[in-house]
Amino acid sequence: MSNKMNIFYTILLVTFTLGVTPISYAKEFKTYDLTFGAPNRLNQKTLSITQKLITGFCTESKLSCQFLTIPSRRLMRAFEQGKIDIVMYQDHVQGPGRLITDHPFAATTLLAIVLTENYPDKVFDHKRKGLTLAWHRGDGLGSTIGFSGNHVELDTLEQGLRLLKARPIDAILDWNSELFALMSYDKLREQGLSAIPILEDVPLFPVMKATNDKTLFLQQLNDWYLDQHAKGLLKKLYEEIGYQDVYPFGKNWQKWIK
Repeated sequence: MSNKMNIFYTILLVTFTLGVTPISYAKEFKTYDLTFGAPNRLNQKTLSITQKLITGFCTESKLSCQFLTIPSRRLMRAFEQGKIDIVMYQDHVQGPGRLITDHPFAATTLLAIVLTENYPDKVFDHKRKGLTLAWHRGDGLGSTIGFSGNHVELDTLEQGLRLLKARPIDAILDWNSELFALMSYDKLREQGLSAIPILEDVPLFPVMKATNDKTLFLQQLNDWYLDQHAKGLLKKLYEEIGYQDVYPFGKNWQKWIK
């Protein structure tokens, strides 16, 4: 199959529309009540629970919704341009002029991928001077961890692993849900690498620009989500796909709220 065809099918696979004809087959463009977006590196379980949440909310609220998964850099550009109404998910660092729900929709861990031989005690101080860190292009993790030293923006995890083994960088930073869409702990160990948690129980919120004229929908999403939790229906969704360990209620995400 040609590279062009591979790209075409990849686009089809990562573009979801909810309650409507898939956009790739639509004869004319459709105006949606809400467009949701998420990074395309999220693992399948995270994508599944996200799609279930958005479908449930939009169905019960009688809204036509679109859900797109695209690279982080394009995602945030589309968000800033107003092409995406709600981003699922952003970490605890929130910029000015953005609105979030009262409670996170997920909790995650930021990992440092390092050479095991350099960190046999499995401790990594990301604030140590002289480090060169790497993360995926568009993630902007410097502000998340308070790091202002040298960093490299990666286009792929494989690129980062090559740099790590050649030693121009000290660690790759990645969220666990995104990293393990591509590689398991076992595969890391086989390559002489370790994944060391540096930030745990980091809350992930749906976020909307305060200037968006659809902010009422964000409040509706917030109220629906809390209601589903109160009724015990939300936890069942997580349990259905074996994701109960990341159920955000009960996680110590409050430590990030200042």
